[in-house]
Amino acid sequence: MRIQAGTRITFSHKSELPRAYVESLQPLVWKAYSGGIKDLDFANKRIGVVSAIVIGKCLELNGSLTSLNLNGNDVGHRGGAAIGEALRKNTALTSLDLGANKLGAEGAAAVAKHLKVNKGPLATLDLSWNAIGARGAAAIGDALQANETLTSLQLFSNEIDAEGAAALADGFKVNTKLAELNLSDNSLGDDGGAAIGAESLEVNQSLTLLDLRYKCVPPPIALSGAQHRIRTASCRVCVPL
Repeated sequence: MRIQAGTRITFSHKSELPRAYVESLQPLVWKAYSGGIKDLDFANKRIGVVSAIVIGKCLELNGSLTSLNLNGNDVGHRGGAAIGEALRKNTALTSLDLGANKLGAEGAAAVAKHLKVNKGPLATLDLSWNAIGARGAAAIGDALQANETLTSLQLFSNEIDAEGAAALADGFKVNTKLAELNLSDNSLGDDGGAAIGAESLEVNQSLTLLDLRYKCVPPPIALSGAQHRIRTASCRVCVPL
């Protein structure tokens, strides 16, 4: 473990964190409440559900932590729900990485539920590699209609199909803040590509980067779907070659 200049806690790539040890770090997470820590990095430490719940409880009253990385920790839907609950009360966090945590549709829905009412400054959210499927995507799409802080959303490789894409599209037809959306490595197909491209980009004026690479949509669909925004150079669309 390394504490850097009193503002960052990080761990070497090879280090392992037993759950009990993470729980012993609770005072350090609480220290962030008083301004001691800004950036907490627990990526790939297999901390599991219990430790995620502990961290979530700490975050509810945390007043200064701005970045939390929990990528690759198998926190599951219960851990995701605990972190999501914290978002409802937290007023400081700007970046949250929950990628590769086996959230599933239930965990994604729990996070989305609190995104709808989040009044904090959360701007960047990574939910990649969580198998959220159409149901999870629908919950996030619904949250996007109300959320006014997110500017970057990563949904890479989440088993999102055409149905999920249509639900997401409904969300950012209304959303006016989201600038970057990564939907790469999801099998949206022709219908999903049309929903994300032709239907939503004609309405949404805030999105500046849309990533549809890696088997996401056929190139002609991706290009035709974003034709208007490409002409106006207001949205860069990454598509399959």
